[in-house]
Amino acid sequence: MTHRDYDLADETRASEPNQLKALSDPLRMQICDLVLERAMSVTELADRVDRPKGTVAYHVDVLVEAGLLK
Repeated sequence: MTHRDYDLADETRASEPNQLKALSDPLRMQICDLVLERAMSVTELADRVDRPKGTVAYHVDVLVEAGLLK
């Protein structure tokens, strides 16, 4: 079991169209996988996925708006 540095629900259901669309992007799925390891800033995520911070921030915002990230 992974020990996270933040609280996370045991289960999150993605059933709304906007949630499913948000998860259909490979980069957003990669971001979700990374934050399951530990909380990360946009800068840390950008370094891990080798993408510009602006690009990663956009995708994080999409996930937040869909209720998939906090």
